[in-house]
Amino acid sequence: MFSRKLTIAFSIVLLLVTGAIAFSRRDFQFPHLRANLWLDDHPSASHSVPLATPTLGAHLSFQNNQSKTSSSPWYIYKDGDFTGNHGEWTNGMPKEVGQMLRLSLVDKTDPYSGSTAIRVDVDFRPPMWCGIAVASAPDYWGETPGPGYDLSRAKKLVFYAKGDKGGESIQIKTAITGDKKFGDSARTPAATPWITLKKEWTRYELPLEYKRSELKRVITPFVFVTSRDHNTAPTITFYLDEIYIELDANQISAAPVPGSADFPFFSYLKSKKPEPALVAFTPTNYDPRPGTLHKLPTTESLRADLIALQPVFDGLVLYGYDKGLTPRLLSEAKQLGYRAVMLGIWDPSSEEEIADTAALAKQYDQALALAICIGNEGINFNRYSLNDLSAAAIKLRRLLGPRVPFCTSEPFGQYGQKAMLEFGQFLAPNIHPVFDQADLDPAKAANWARERAQSLAETAGKPLLVKETGFPHGGDIRYTSMLQERFWATYVRAGRFVQSRRGANCWVSYATAFEAYDLPWKAEQSNNPIEKAWGFLDQERRAYPVFNVWKNLRRR
Repeated sequence: MFSRKLTIAFSIVLLLVTGAIAFSRRDFQFPHLRANLWLDDHPSASHSVPLATPTLGAHLSFQNNQSKTSSSPWYIYKDGDFTGNHGEWTNGMPKEVGQMLRLSLVDKTDPYSGSTAIRVDVDFRPPMWCGIAVASAPDYWGETPGPGYDLSRAKKLVFYAKGDKGGESIQIKTAITGDKKFGDSARTPAATPWITLKKEWTRYELPLEYKRSELKRVITPFVFVTSRDHNTAPTITFYLDEIYIELDANQISAAPVPGSADFPFFSYLKSKKPEPALVAFTPTNYDPRPGTLHKLPTTESLRADLIALQPVFDGLVLYGYDKGLTPRLLSEAKQLGYRAVMLGIWDPSSEEEIADTAALAKQYDQALALAICIGNEGINFNRYSLNDLSAAAIKLRRLLGPRVPFCTSEPFGQYGQKAMLEFGQFLAPNIHPVFDQADLDPAKAANWARERAQSLAETAGKPLLVKETGFPHGGDIRYTSMLQERFWATYVRAGRFVQSRRGANCWVSYATAFEAYDLPWKAEQSNNPIEKAWGFLDQERRAYPVFNVWKNLRRR
């Protein structure tokens, strides 16, 4: 990634930047969408879902403070920082919801279990009802193609609730978008009767009495609504906790996406002796910006960069094709014994860049394990469209044939689109807790990134390489080289390859480090100081402590 502009909203996931500053073929400002965050503020979504809907399973069972265990819980909410939570708390209803409802997913007042619970404050105003639908993607209502959960083995929805004073009334539903073309596969929702909450925590169960096929696709696994008609007070507060669906089995996924053959690049990622070690690489004396700012490194400088990395890394991740740089780079990498390279096509609409990349791949595919990443965060920044990616893939295949796998790369939040999950032979997301979960300490951030990758791979049913993640060592008082070292020590300790239970063609590689060298021009371009401080080495090729984390792994 060439650069990024930090934009995070701790309410509903909104894309705050609709475009990026373009410089000829290149754009350097990349904000990140939030994915699977837990909100502290009230939602502001303005989508409308009817309150009155037909119901199934309208009987309800409840018991006070019973055991929380189940045979196979699929969590919608366990704790605010629990990485196994599913769904986005973004879909407020009706459009006036922002004037009525405040939502906190990290309330610590009196959780039923763990350290947090959900707190909902409602101040009824016209139209005197409101609610939240937890959705499979941010602000997603099934009106266009998108992701869904396979809950065909679901038996019942379990949740804990209590009122602040007692007497508050709410209703809980599942699968409310059956009337949408790409909505829930169940035609009618399951719903409880109106529940009058007690002041103490109480367990409730909603049986999901559907045929398995009716829950093959669920995009709204949990919904709550409340209404002035069912409450005596004009303002109410209630709490939710331990929300999960009990399953017969633990396999949850969206519709599987066919994979591909075991390419040499995939064999490299699965190798054990030695284990793979890629690094996102931009040379020290290179400036990719166009015009007078553009600067090319000498071959001696380029070779010195690669030699400095070689004690740890044997693979490179690139971002684009530069006629004055990329051919020399691959020549040096081959001579030095590097094992793998992910080539990059920065501009999918450039026939020249596609042709040059394909020619280079043909030249080196016998010497290096190759893959090609078509584009980098251009969907997120409106630099190009999914149609542009598809057209580029067709052109690339026409020139190169099936010998090299391809992918694209976007921030994690963009993979809510079905087309993103289906593009290419593998996924290569950028998963940055620094932007998407800024309050996490380094160890929790590393685990969060790994969990998100595993969840995404299982949703897509295909291989996944985490192309970018990490922790900066400077640029802000929150970041130091010690914290960067702690992030990566946690991240790599759990292993560089994880095979999914979804099958042989579903796995995750955590073998990429971000990034090789500090790049001061990135901070200058983005006006964000941390962008110069992701490197494992500085501009003089001096290693930070994090370099030894990976180096020690190589020695084992």
